[in-house]
Amino acid sequence: SLNWEENILIGSEINSKLSKLLNRRYITFVGNRFEYKNAIILFEILKNISDLDLIFIGGEKPSIEEIQKINNYGLNNRIHFLKANDWELKIIMKKSYAICITSKMEGFSIPLIEGLYLDVPIIASNIPVHKEVGGKFANLLEPNNPNEWINIIEHHLFKKPSEIASIENYKKIKKYLSYDR
Repeated sequence: SLNWEENILIGSEINSKLSKLLNRRYITFVGNRFEYKNAIILFEILKNISDLDLIFIGGEKPSIEEIQKINNYGLNNRIHFLKANDWELKIIMKKSYAICITSKMEGFSIPLIEGLYLDVPIIASNIPVHKEVGGKFANLLEPNNPNEWINIIEHHLFKKPSEIASIENYKKIKKYLSYDR
């Protein structure tokens, strides 16, 4: 709803760990990291971009494979697994360098809409549902090509939803994809 984008910084104090994270440059992934979500590609991206952190919000505990990759790539201090309430989620997403949605298949992607409402750059896999829902406001990349993701992120070759769609179209898209509708 429109309430999602309003009063983003009003609320209780953020804990000190979260506050420190928000002062760094990071990308965000929201939700479960099941195999089809392809979140493992983000480890490869971080391995190649040294000045970037990754925040996973929600989802399951890190798997053995994820822990092994984190250790092997030396990413222990740059990958963060967090639980967040709605207020913290909005703040984390709003301050994100980009929201990354790496799925190889998806029914519908709520983080795509949340990123739209917060006008945060969205880098999503180029799959049918992302083309249909986010094709007019998201940066779409091949889900199996980590080099494409690395290049786009490292060289900041992506835009906010309001920059991809004109401001007028951006407002129309938000209204069309509204919670009320």
